[in-house]
Amino acid sequence: MGDRDELGAFLRMRRARVTPQSVGLPAGSRRRVPGLRREELAHLAGVSVEYYQRLEQGRATRPSDAVLDAIARVLGLTDIERAHLDALARPPRRAAPGAAAAGAPPELRRMLDLMDRVPALVIDDMFGVPAANPLAARLFAAGLAAGLAAGPRARRR
Repeated sequence: MGDRDELGAFLRMRRARVTPQSVGLPAGSRRRVPGLRREELAHLAGVSVEYYQRLEQGRATRPSDAVLDAIARVLGLTDIERAHLDALARPPRRAAPGAAAAGAPPELRRMLDLMDRVPALVIDDMFGVPAANPLAARLFAAGLAAGLAAGPRARRR
């Protein structure tokens, strides 16, 4: 499941748990969906129904903070859920295959330096190894030199 599919599933699940009464709308007698309808949520959030529908379908790219804040407000998201919404709506950009690893952040390098009794290394999302502590470097020297960063596909051959 891609990030866009996960965003749609997250929004649908959260929309289903909000009752019309909890946001000041009449319940209505014939509701085919649990919770709010797309139209109701879009109206309360101040976005067009078409745009909200594109968000749920994964066709809208990089929504603004204002749009995400309005949707989060209507859905009554917690801070953690709001952060998750932001991560789903704006996934981090991935490096192109074969691009050099950017290196580990200083905090991770410091943590690796403090771990002197166990081998520890950092593996990025492209299966590269941007940093390793001295013990891991010695232990995995052959693998690191032979391209451990090449990823799982290269190792399966």
